[in-house]
Amino acid sequence: MPPKRKKKKKKKKKIHKPPRRKKDSSVPVKLYISARNLKNLDTFSKSDPYCTVFEKGKGKNEWFMVGRTETIDDNLNPDFKRAIDIDFYFEKKQ
Repeated sequence: MPPKRKKKKKKKKKIHKPPRRKKDSSVPVKLYISARNLKNLDTFSKSDPYCTVFEKGKGKNEWFMVGRTETIDDNLNPDFKRAIDIDFYFEKKQ
């Protein structure tokens, strides 16, 4: 009598589904900022730019600082290396 062969189990394909989000859930986003052709406002050298990002609060004139980039010396076309982390809310005006 020949030996019994083992039946191979078929592997089910796993389908990747994104996690379900609540209505007011958010996704973290990194903002990388750059600027071009800034005005030279320094007297003896080129400007030293930086960028500050603010987000509007719930109040009428309420703003709060989210982050600030590093200062780049003597550059009118900066590419900032420091990213600013912010939460993006779906279906919500920001």
